[in-house]
Amino acid sequence: MKKSTCVAAAAVLTLSAAGLTTSAMAGNGGSNDTGGADKVSARAVGGAEAPNSRIAAFVEQGGSVVRSKGINGVSHPSAGLYCIDPKSATFNVNKAVPVLSIDWSTSSGDALMAQWRSAGIGCPAGQFAVLTFDGEDGSFDLSNAVSFTFVVS
Repeated sequence: MKKSTCVAAAAVLTLSAAGLTTSAMAGNGGSNDTGGADKVSARAVGGAEAPNSRIAAFVEQGGSVVRSKGINGVSHPSAGLYCIDPKSATFNVNKAVPVLSIDWSTSSGDALMAQWRSAGIGCPAGQFAVLTFDGEDGSFDLSNAVSFTFVVS
């Protein structure tokens, strides 16, 4: 078994043991919370209130920026890969320590994962790389069905 599969399976088992997982509530393109997408306000670069952060982004499944601070935008070059472009040309992504989390309300499914890729592979130099996965079938494949938040203080 691959290391990534073992780690992902352990995470799912941990969540299951804690009683935190539920059955899938939505298919591809939907959201976990009924009406969750309707509750999301702005859908554009900017608009985030994050006074103690240099970079903050709420990225909806498929790559739409809901609100953000300190970024030029987010590109989505392939399934499950997102590239976050910092607004400041002098910002050093190689020294940053981001925090990444999945947004349940606007994601689809319940065995989801998002990872920051410090090597930045797949994205242009000077940008952050984020990978999103759906493990509904136990294999944790790259997926466009995951919304996430990304913050650098």
